[in-house]
Amino acid sequence: MGLTLEFLLGDEQAIVAAMETFDLDRLDEDEVVRPSLTVAVDSEDGGAFLIAREWIEYVAALPEPRLDEVVADWIADMRREYDEPEIVVTEAALAGVRDLWGLCRRSLATGVSLVHVWWP
Repeated sequence: MGLTLEFLLGDEQAIVAAMETFDLDRLDEDEVVRPSLTVAVDSEDGGAFLIAREWIEYVAALPEPRLDEVVADWIADMRREYDEPEIVVTEAALAGVRDLWGLCRRSLATGVSLVHVWWP
C-alpha cells in the first residue's frame, strides 16, 4: 500500500473540507519543514497541511537553474539521516521539486493558497 502526497493550489477552506470528508471530487482539477506547516486535517483516511506564506516565498525565490542542486543536497541529507545508500536523486524527485517550485511561484502571483494533502 502506498501513500499519495500532493500539493494543491486553491481555496484552502475548500481543500480542507474535501479532505475532512475525503471527497476528492470536491477538489478542482485546475487548482491542482514542519515549522512552516499547520495541520488542518489529520486522520487515518488522509489529511491536509496549510503551508506558511514565508516558506512559499522562500521556495519561489530559488533561481530555477539551482533547483537540481537543491534536490541533490536534499537527497544527500536524507541518505545520511536515514543511513540508506539507496536514496538517490531520481527524475521523479527532480520533476516533483520543479513542480512544487512552479506552484509556489503561481501561489504568490495569484494570491491563492498552497495546501499539502495526503491519503493512502
